[in-house]
Amino acid sequence: MTDLQPIIERIRTVTHGFRPIKLEAQALVNANTTSDSLSIAKELLESPYYQARMLATFMLGMIADNSPDAFARLLVAVSTD
Repeated sequence: MTDLQPIIERIRTVTHGFRPIKLEAQALVNANTTSDSLSIAKELLESPYYQARMLATFMLGMIADNSPDAFARLLVAVSTD
């Protein structure tokens, strides 16, 4: 599993815009399986930092076409954040 703490610390510096977070999400999805990406996104959704939850949202969107669970999380968890 990917150590998320350095990633969270890096993206926490993003206060305007979302491009760096989207690029980080793409890198994580490219480097992991759909299943692992889903696990990472689930963990990130629990973060108190909105940037980490945004990263999770991008990841879920990127894998939603291959993962019904990711799509369901977008509908249920993300839509209420």
